[in-house]
Amino acid sequence: MVVIVGVLVWGQKKKNGDHPKQQKNEDTKDTNPSFTEKMPDTDQAPTDDCALQNLFRVAGPQTAAYNQSVRQGVQTLPQGKQYHCFASHKKQDRDSEQLAMNICDALKSQGMTTFFDVDNLRGQEITDTVLSKAIKETCVMIVILDDKILDSKWCIFEWQCAYQNNVPIVAVFDIDKYNVGERQRIISRVNNEGFEYVTVMRIVQYTSTYRADAINELASIITNQVSKIQESSSA
Repeated sequence: MVVIVGVLVWGQKKKNGDHPKQQKNEDTKDTNPSFTEKMPDTDQAPTDDCALQNLFRVAGPQTAAYNQSVRQGVQTLPQGKQYHCFASHKKQDRDSEQLAMNICDALKSQGMTTFFDVDNLRGQEITDTVLSKAIKETCVMIVILDDKILDSKWCIFEWQCAYQNNVPIVAVFDIDKYNVGERQRIISRVNNEGFEYVTVMRIVQYTSTYRADAINELASIITNQVSKIQESSSA
């Protein structure tokens, strides 16, 4: 079965004068993105071990519903959108890149259009302009969480861009690689750095044994978001 994180809700208040968190370490993509735009901040999320432990739950009964939703087919993308999802991952972590590739390939096999830099930017320079355009044109961002992701200025730039453009973020953990305690520590670090919005919606727990269930869960989330965008634009 797939273990996922349930919806964690807390109030989010924008604070005037706050600026995005900036990381000192360099990533391996070609140019450093600009961090000049102001990013809305959020209230501090609960980070104690007890609160984080309560985030994890087993999602058994929902699996059939997710499968049924996915089998109904993928809707046409809303106007102004070119991608069902955008994969955000740390380039230096080969495991994270491979997981992002596996997820995108699986979603494409279900008829979805994905943005994955290895495929979409093959032979091209990676710039903040190119990435921000793709993020604005996507319905959902999928973030591959790992223990080095906060070292990547590119990943942080992508999260900020998604937040500023109201693109919902769904995080994914490779639970074959990280145990519960390690996942909790990564969540705490992300939240403490001011990026609670990365983990607030839902965290899908990916395991090779039940990878099809994880893919169906992600596909269902994306399908629901596409419907919401279409309903909003037609209202």
